[in-house]
Amino acid sequence: MGRNNSKKGASLKTAITIGNFDGVHTGHKWLLEQLRKIADTYNLEPMVLSFFGHPKAFKEAPPVKYLLTTPKERANIIRSLGIERIEFLKLDRQTMAMSPYEFIKDVLKKQFNMSILFMGFNHHFGRNREGTPEKVASLVKDLEFTLIVAPPYKVNGNIVSSTLIRNLLRDGKVKEASRYLGRPYKICGKIVRGRKMAGELLGLRTANVELSPLKLIPKDGIYAAWVYIKGKRFMGALYIGDNPTLKNEFSFEVHILDFNSEIYGEVICIDFIERVRDNRKFADINTLRQNIFEDIQKIRALLSK
Repeated sequence: MGRNNSKKGASLKTAITIGNFDGVHTGHKWLLEQLRKIADTYNLEPMVLSFFGHPKAFKEAPPVKYLLTTPKERANIIRSLGIERIEFLKLDRQTMAMSPYEFIKDVLKKQFNMSILFMGFNHHFGRNREGTPEKVASLVKDLEFTLIVAPPYKVNGNIVSSTLIRNLLRDGKVKEASRYLGRPYKICGKIVRGRKMAGELLGLRTANVELSPLKLIPKDGIYAAWVYIKGKRFMGALYIGDNPTLKNEFSFEVHILDFNSEIYGEVICIDFIERVRDNRKFADINTLRQNIFEDIQKIRALLSK
């Protein structure tokens, strides 16, 4: 059902918050900080219950690229915030068909020894999204637990949500998205061999990144990025798009500035800092080459600030 990462043992009563926590954004971070305070106050173990999978996977075919964080990324960020115990449930049709009463009784209470449930103001779970704060409040007496509902968390007057961040990234607004995430949007992947067309025609080395099939990819274009390789950070000029001038297929590749080592098979991470321009078709290869080198100079200047 899940992984028990607790150092205190499963017998200790828990204060639980549940959800996908996709992105672990500033609103999630605030909620997790409050969870820790609540747990400390009542001598409970703070616990996050998250999910493998997402409801979208059952509603859209084929699944769209929507994840801000993979389960592994999500767990690492949550642990960095001081929550030791993170449990993952497989989000399948059987789990989604459970009523709020069944989920609280058979999962939260029976399996995870819950004493306090800490919910976001707009969170819901269970069959047909019936597990709203209002519905859960009606079950408190019968199932013998305490419910605490968190108010909305706002940045710049906007309620922070994973949906807001996804929409910003799909619009290419990575700098604005980072304000709500609390950090730059990140994509990690293994370096694979590409078609080498860009390198051969443009005289420019690029690293082609193998992407997670469900990880959200920001809007096509040229981006200033930080690239992390074996613990070291380098400036990067990132390209996302269909290479219209070269009539190539979709690619996600990065030119790593001041870097010439062979890294095929290595896993790198890319932080999106700012979108430099749209992806567009140029009249010829020479014009494309000139624009790319201008892009690189702009990116170097931007990241040197």
